[in-house]
Amino acid sequence: MATLDFTKQGDWYVAETTVNNDYSLHVEKEFEGFFYMEQKAAGEQFANCDIPLPVMNGYWHVLDRVFAHGYYPMTVRFKSKYPVKIAELNEISE
Repeated sequence: MATLDFTKQGDWYVAETTVNNDYSLHVEKEFEGFFYMEQKAAGEQFANCDIPLPVMNGYWHVLDRVFAHGYYPMTVRFKSKYPVKIAELNEISE
């Protein structure tokens, strides 16, 4: 299990990691508010990550969800409008 370290970057709290498998994500935020994910398999620029609206709108304090990007390795960037208290990512082995 990896702990994600969210740091303040402009108006956002951001964490970035590389995944090699599908993964479960646990996030605890201080306040409800927008939560966003971006991804890239190569190159410099990130693309939007298609995530369910209930995750993105951020009307939650705790998130537990499994994500699959379809191919790996994949660099994933998580962005939160409000501070994140705890964030853990656990890759699922096949």
